[in-house]
Amino acid sequence: MKYYAVIDTNVLVSAMIKWDSAPGSVIALIFSGTIVPLLNERII
Repeated sequence: MKYYAVIDTNVLVSAMIKWDSAPGSVIALIFSGTIVPLLNERII
């Protein structure tokens, strides 16, 4: 099952600071294809 999630800039920054955290888990799920990120062009 795929999930769609709006990814905030804070999630990206927090995941980069500490991979072993909730934001890091979200990013890992994005890389695995479980979560499809919904990003604003400005965030990218």
